[in-house]
Amino acid sequence: MFQYKYRLAKKIDSPVLLAEAWHHRSDALSSIAAFIGVLGSIIGTYSNNPALLYLDPLAGIFVSLLVVKVGFTIGKESSLIMMEQVLDKEKTKPFIETILSVKGVKRVDELLARNHGHYVVIDLKVSVEPHISVEDGHLISKKVKSNLLSTHQNVKKVMIHINPYRKDD
Repeated sequence: MFQYKYRLAKKIDSPVLLAEAWHHRSDALSSIAAFIGVLGSIIGTYSNNPALLYLDPLAGIFVSLLVVKVGFTIGKESSLIMMEQVLDKEKTKPFIETILSVKGVKRVDELLARNHGHYVVIDLKVSVEPHISVEDGHLISKKVKSNLLSTHQNVKKVMIHINPYRKDD
């Protein structure tokens, strides 16, 4: 189950499914550790070997540490997903290149891209020629939105504000 869910999570870029995959891995490791601990304790009892009796509590400690680690990791990942992590400048460069490729866009004034689950939401302000019609500005914004959504599969929502271009801004 781990391998299947891990590959699927990477394919669709789903942190939730990735956490589920690691949950399966920790279940398997916990079961193996518990089996070894109990088996070692039974063998230690029947073979009169007191050293093997410590395998059971050691397995319990291992499982406890594993549960704490997995719980912390899953909690950390889910809190990042819930808090809409803002993308850094390096990850937003492809979006800016796409925006600037649209005819009529003079400058990207502001771009805020954030992860929302496994997709990206973009808020942006672009400058266009100040003396074009409102309709032309609207058409430019529609083209920017269309290009972002079609070029970047992880982008699911784009909100655009149009500004008049001024060299001194």
